[in-house]
Amino acid sequence: MRLILIRRFRRILHKIRCGRRCQSLECSLDKSRQGKAQRDMANPSFQIDNYLRATPPKWAILTNGRLWRLYHEDTSVKMDCYYEVNLPELIGMVERTGDLTPFKYYYLFFRREAFPQVPLGPSFLDRIREESLAYAQKIGRICRRTSTKP
Repeated sequence: MRLILIRRFRRILHKIRCGRRCQSLECSLDKSRQGKAQRDMANPSFQIDNYLRATPPKWAILTNGRLWRLYHEDTSVKMDCYYEVNLPELIGMVERTGDLTPFKYYYLFFRREAFPQVPLGPSFLDRIREESLAYAQKIGRICRRTSTKP
């Protein structure tokens, strides 16, 4: 089942209108091949940040087949701000528990329909991001109000 899911998503990735970069399973997504965290083109996270800044897509996927990361152009420069799924761990959890909920989150965020259907158009990911930002601001206001009360 794992191999079928990975193959299916690789086929889907070829149709997605976003940036995508695939690394080998052994490749760390955060460090250069010399093992040092760097801001150079040997660092896959840095490559994604450069890609998002130099091209129109607002979203990019970085994967080594095990870890799947979703980056947005506004936060990619931080290189530690992304949505990440450990696919083998997730599949193992689903197999152990029989609960498909974790896989549904993965599917919702990495499926073709989550990305803009036309370049720079609106998308499911944009809507989720906007709602998350609005919710974070609301929580921030509530925390400020309650921290100023005696």
